[in-house]
Amino acid sequence: MALLVLCSREAALARRSGTVVAGGSPAQLSEMADKLAHDEMKKENIAGLSLAFVVDKKLVVSRACDLADVQNHAPASTATLFRTGSIAKPITAAAAMGLYQQGKLDLDAQVQKYCLEFPKKKWAVKTRELLGHLSGIRHYRNDDSDFFGTKDYAHVSDGFEVFADHSPLFQASHPDTVLHLRL
Repeated sequence: MALLVLCSREAALARRSGTVVAGGSPAQLSEMADKLAHDEMKKENIAGLSLAFVVDKKLVVSRACDLADVQNHAPASTATLFRTGSIAKPITAAAAMGLYQQGKLDLDAQVQKYCLEFPKKKWAVKTRELLGHLSGIRHYRNDDSDFFGTKDYAHVSDGFEVFADHSPLFQASHPDTVLHLRL
């Protein structure tokens, strides 16, 4: 989340000041990355982060700062995998939109077409339903054990164990399913 906050904040500052971030030299971008990381970590009390600047599809700056794991005093690196939490949802949605526009994603296909490891459920789960939180797959448990868990998974599909043995709460694609939205 820190990466997105930094980038969006910097883009807003650049627009206000008239600075063109993409036009900066590698040295300027490197200095900007250091300043952004330092300022945001101090302001938001962030233990560690990684950030990158990409210009014209080329990586021009890549940084990691301070700690990846506070308890074990493990330093962050550019290879550190940080938990993204709910910020993964809009990132995934943007990627899915791009794939859909390119004709590479069928929103009505079963999820297993794209992710073979996705656990089979009582009812078929379509990509569209999964993207819209309408698949019937449960949310985090009430005790927050899923949300605050610190288990590291070697592969994304290993994380499926959290809900692999749980039946869907409803069949989203069934015509009799009525969804009640909370606002």
